[in-house]
Amino acid sequence: MPTNSQCFQLLFRAVFFLTIQLFFCSCTLAQLVLQDSVSFESHQGYLFKTTKGFAAYDGLNGIIKQFDLKGKLIQSTRLDSIFYAKSKGSFQGAIVWIKNDHLILLNTHKYQLDFFNTAGDHLYSKKLRSKFKGDRYFVQFGAPPYYAIMQDNILYLEIKKDNWKGYNGSSSAFRNGGKKRYAEPGLVGMFNLNGKLLHVFGQYDPIYRGEKLLTYLDDYHIGLIGEDSVFIQFQLGDQISIYHKGISKSSIGARGDCFNLDEDKYYDIKTRSEELENNPKHSINTPHYFDGCVVGNNFFVRSYAIGIEDTVQFTAEALIAKQQWLNGTLKGCLIRGKQDFQQAKEYRSKPCFIQIFDLNNPQTPLFDGPINLRFPICLGCFSTVPSQINDSSQKPAPACNVFLFTSYFRAEHGQPDKQTIYYYKL
Repeated sequence: MPTNSQCFQLLFRAVFFLTIQLFFCSCTLAQLVLQDSVSFESHQGYLFKTTKGFAAYDGLNGIIKQFDLKGKLIQSTRLDSIFYAKSKGSFQGAIVWIKNDHLILLNTHKYQLDFFNTAGDHLYSKKLRSKFKGDRYFVQFGAPPYYAIMQDNILYLEIKKDNWKGYNGSSSAFRNGGKKRYAEPGLVGMFNLNGKLLHVFGQYDPIYRGEKLLTYLDDYHIGLIGEDSVFIQFQLGDQISIYHKGISKSSIGARGDCFNLDEDKYYDIKTRSEELENNPKHSINTPHYFDGCVVGNNFFVRSYAIGIEDTVQFTAEALIAKQQWLNGTLKGCLIRGKQDFQQAKEYRSKPCFIQIFDLNNPQTPLFDGPINLRFPICLGCFSTVPSQINDSSQKPAPACNVFLFTSYFRAEHGQPDKQTIYYYKL
């Protein structure tokens, strides 16, 4: 049974979230209303947007399923069983590109592009060569959603250099190295289908190039926008940067109406020790953007989470162990303890919000408000919901007024193998 203090905390959070919804997030005239949902009874793998709908990649079993926007299965491909068995484990976190006549998987363990036909037969492989002008880059492999971008047979990948110079040095070396890292360009790599890195571009948002070191929320993701441009969305960047053929072009977007911490209150990481101990805490306390994509050619949809209080208290023994591991007196891997998992649970509980921008007027959102999903990912949009498709009495809806979302943090409460696509009407 929860204690009185725990009950009070839960009640406080509920009231706090409701207050935000009623008073701070009601400035947009449009409403986003849940219309329908489609559930998969078993886990399909990680879901990602495609040109024809969305797809699911099951890395454990080597299966790629393609769906239309209504959730209807279009094609299911099981990858070459002999080739896949030899590489078991190497495809768990693969990045997948789907073309009309073949599939490409980036093997994240071997740094290798593996090509398959649409029947799943392995065709050939190409090593990824990630050196450019003397510098070696690494592909960013975080958690899904992975953004598989291909244009004119060029693969776009999120890249980075290794830990910055001074990362393991003194406090001043750590900070100077961090400042230099955020000032240098080179966040997106353009690779040809032979695996060669042709060009790098992209620079961190100005908020990272200021006085503060914001290592706890410095991730970013990329996507296509328009016919020939790429966007970069940063976790703390209100503006979405747009690049045309690797050259900075413009920016769109506006700060989330429900961001509940001013930029001057963002915490400044001063040492590597502080980074190790406090990055999870500040990622919980600080509002940040999560997902963003262009759907229906005319809309940019992004999600964000507000900051909440981190209530987890670490024991003295746990803090000592972290320090010993950091200074080298504790060898091996640092095992995550109970408090680390509690922090992860708190992070997953952060209330989330959606912004929808019309690309014809991309500085003012059509909608900016709450959504009852944990870290939502937008998978596309269309003009009707599934239950209305065969209803002849329904009048034609305007193009792209229904948006598809799924929750990044699977699964549904109490149903660990279930995945659901939600249809929200604007």
